[in-house]
Amino acid sequence: MTLLRVSLHSVVLTMMDLGTIILAFGFYSILRSIVTANQRIVQGSFAALLCILIYALLSLAITRLPIKALSLQGNSEMIWTYFAAFLWVPVIFIPLHYFTQGYITSFGNIIAIWLFQIPVNLLALLISRKILNHRREISFSQ
Repeated sequence: MTLLRVSLHSVVLTMMDLGTIILAFGFYSILRSIVTANQRIVQGSFAALLCILIYALLSLAITRLPIKALSLQGNSEMIWTYFAAFLWVPVIFIPLHYFTQGYITSFGNIIAIWLFQIPVNLLALLISRKILNHRREISFSQ
């Protein structure tokens, strides 16, 4: 079950990373005429905040499901999820980029996503752990 939870959470986290990066690019494109800041700063900041918020809400939603087995169990699963999310980037992004752009992405794009994931996924998982621990404390005290 651990492998299933780690795989599920890591692929979801990676898809959220990629999805929020794409959404943030759309956000920047809409505001390009009025925003004078660097694209990477605007896009990266918006994507990071959105990804962390969505993963926190997802973690909260999972605690409310009757199937508690979907929640990550312990720090080791969180650590494995963190590192497994890096492995999903080329698996998901290379085909996605090829089918949408018509050519294989550069390795620089993969590295850029990994650099985005380092702090964002760490914060998302730490906040998720805090939410899960808080929910467990509430359920034990009742």
